[in-house]
Amino acid sequence: NTSTCNSNVVVEDNIVPTALCNNLTLYLNGAGAASITVSDVDNGSSDACGLASQTLTQTNFTCSDLGTTAQVYTFVDVTGNSNTCNFLLQTIDSINPTAACQNITAYLGGSGNVTVTASDVGGNSSDNCSLASNVLSNGSFTCQDVGPNTVTITVTDQSSNTSSCTSTVTVEDSTSPNMICNNITLQLNASGTALLTTAAIDGGSSDNCGISSLQLSQAN
Repeated sequence: NTSTCNSNVVVEDNIVPTALCNNLTLYLNGAGAASITVSDVDNGSSDACGLASQTLTQTNFTCSDLGTTAQVYTFVDVTGNSNTCNFLLQTIDSINPTAACQNITAYLGGSGNVTVTASDVGGNSSDNCSLASNVLSNGSFTCQDVGPNTVTITVTDQSSNTSSCTSTVTVEDSTSPNMICNNITLQLNASGTALLTTAAIDGGSSDNCGISSLQLSQAN
């Protein structure tokens, strides 16, 4: 003799997913940006009934994220159980800056010197993130430097990547001498002649780089 009855069996999945993730090193590109996906971080995560979603706290990174940051990887299975794992993301900028130099002409002032800056020579230098320093090998010039002078620009970005270039600074003296003349009375000798010298006429003439010669329109 037999008999049967029916009952409802409720099957539940209360086991959280196994969350496994690995640390990651990320390199910024020439535009100063980079991104990651779950496949970059996942290290074999699993669930008995299958994963429904996998999310990261952050996927896009820029120059403002340089360094090591703590990130979270979240897993949710098909029945709503969730688990997380933490990983370290190191964001690196390994791209050298672009050092851009230009040739310039520098004019000596009234004191016989002139100063140029790094921005005068390498102002168009750039980097995918930002420049930390722009250093000029020599920026001070005097009368002894009249003519072409080779200088070097070294640019360094915030990640200590460096680059350099050279340019020519042509130093010119375009300041005319300051001439001062004395009026004098010249006495002829017994032969009816006299010799006039520049020393007798000059009243303290000067120049920012020095006077090389003095000439008279008539000396005899």
